[in-house]
Amino acid sequence: MSKKRRGRAARKQSDEPRLSAEERFQLEYAYVIKDLRHILLLAAAMFVLLILLNIFLQ
Repeated sequence: MSKKRRGRAARKQSDEPRLSAEERFQLEYAYVIKDLRHILLLAAAMFVLLILLNIFLQ
């Protein structure tokens, strides 16, 4: 019986669509990329604010 179960499990795994490494990366780390974008935008805005404050306060 255990041999039959192993065969069924192996067939179920092979029926699933295979994803490339890049597709798996995009699915698993989509939230990380969004967070990094938000951090980059905030850092750029703060940098621009520092430059503007430097110009106006001189």
